[in-house]
Amino acid sequence: MIDLQEAKSYLTDWVINFLDIPQRVLNDIAPCPYAKSAIVNGKIDFVLGSDSVIQDLLNLSASWDEQYEGVVLIYPNDIDSIKFTDSVEYVNENYYKHRGLIALEDHPQISETICNINFNNKHYAIIIVQYAEKLRNASTMLNKRGYYKNWTNTNLDDVVNWRW
Repeated sequence: MIDLQEAKSYLTDWVINFLDIPQRVLNDIAPCPYAKSAIVNGKIDFVLGSDSVIQDLLNLSASWDEQYEGVVLIYPNDIDSIKFTDSVEYVNENYYKHRGLIALEDHPQISETICNINFNNKHYAIIIVQYAEKLRNASTMLNKRGYYKNWTNTNLDDVVNWRW
């Protein structure tokens, strides 16, 4: 069983001590330069997931709280990685795409290495849900600043280009 406060503390530490640290290969931009501010300003909600990823995502969409910019659903690291990613993809394509939301998954058993940087939090399977337009605008700004200049086409397709 996951302790929500421990998970929130771990993930907040990951954001502050990794995702907010500029990286040379990302044109001296942090891996996720917007996350720390959102967490510090209380704009991210942390929620424990259940046994049904799809149901969790549908419930989240139906009860979206406008006070948050994003929600992090937290799951144990032993959740089946294929079922996990397939569930997120299914909800993105069939529900979130039409709702203006987007879900991004991070599973410790699936490497997310780009430019020799492992982006995984390494401890929890998580899904970050946010507004697709806000993420798209942030990606556009990062692109203009050279963030993606060292990314391969495969990395761009896997992480950025599929988004709506």
